[in-house]
Amino acid sequence: MEALPHRSRPPSSPTPRRRTLAGGLLLAACAGWHGGARALDAAAGSADRQAFALAVRALARHARFPLTSLTAGADPIRNLKRYILDHDPHGDYLTPAELRQYRRAGRADHAGIGVQLERDAAGVLRVLPDPDGPAARAGVPDGARLLAIDGHAVQDLALPSVAALAAGVPGSVLRLQLAAPDGGTLEFALPRTRANGPSVLLQHLLGRAVIRITAFTPDTRETLEYLLHAIPAGQPCILDLRGCAGGDLHAAIDCAMLFLVRGTPLGSLQRGRQVQAWHCTRRAPPFGGALVLWQDEGTASAAEVLIAALVDNARAITVGRRSFGKGSVQELIALADGAALILSTAEVRSPLGRAIDGQGLEAQRSVVARGDDPAPWLARSEEARPP
Repeated sequence: MEALPHRSRPPSSPTPRRRTLAGGLLLAACAGWHGGARALDAAAGSADRQAFALAVRALARHARFPLTSLTAGADPIRNLKRYILDHDPHGDYLTPAELRQYRRAGRADHAGIGVQLERDAAGVLRVLPDPDGPAARAGVPDGARLLAIDGHAVQDLALPSVAALAAGVPGSVLRLQLAAPDGGTLEFALPRTRANGPSVLLQHLLGRAVIRITAFTPDTRETLEYLLHAIPAGQPCILDLRGCAGGDLHAAIDCAMLFLVRGTPLGSLQRGRQVQAWHCTRRAPPFGGALVLWQDEGTASAAEVLIAALVDNARAITVGRRSFGKGSVQELIALADGAALILSTAEVRSPLGRAIDGQGLEAQRSVVARGDDPAPWLARSEEARPP
């Protein structure tokens, strides 16, 4: 719930908040808007309808989906949220109060339970516990369906609204209700804590050095480069990305450059017909040995971008299970009344043009076994080593 992946920005493409003008934004300027005039005509009146009208104008400019059937109805804000969620699983409309709470979620005086949230291709909200975080230690299952937070049903809420609902101060208790595999429910009451552990750490599993990345942050690349020197000569570098729900997209691209030569394609960002390609800019990689990546269904977003960059360039072998499949980029578009839209505005593609969003990345060497035993993972990693 903290550090949601959709808040990342692509490298070399900063996305400052876009502001719409309260007045003077003519309907004639909304090129390609189909049906928008009808929606605005129906929205004249109350404060909610005025907020609806302002949001529709912004949607007409920035949304990648049509507005043909969007109407205010009896509850304009609820209808607006529902319409965005139906067309953009990572998008949302935030009222001014929700936006304030959403921003508080990332402040230093707020905390979480070590859980990331994603919505799968079927529209189901899933929890992805951070490795070694409070939720994981309490037994919150990876990929479980989220039903409610503190008694509030969340299935019809978009991710930013859920993040705002989950925000709180350290020490306060967050109550999760999850769907159990047998059709029942699971209940967890977890204290919110600040995440102060390292995002990259060196582990020794059954005598083998393994570098674990739990999240991508601005200092991930520097720490990873330092730890690469700890890999014994002749042994492959194993990067454990299991349960890594992503983070800073800049950092993931920077990490890929630690293993590739200058000019190597790293992937691309597609915004409609515009394509921004990324290439390695380092003169020479600091690590040239064999590389193995561990992944599972909790591996998402920026972590998948790193995997795709290395696998498509035949630089790494993947071990584990299919990754989550989150390859879209979101932007927060501030509105003049203090509300905001969060919309998916671009999609990341692998160097070979493969889509990640909604599909995930299949592991090249499968590991079926569940649990904490590293033996099956190390065995498959040994098989993946080049002769």
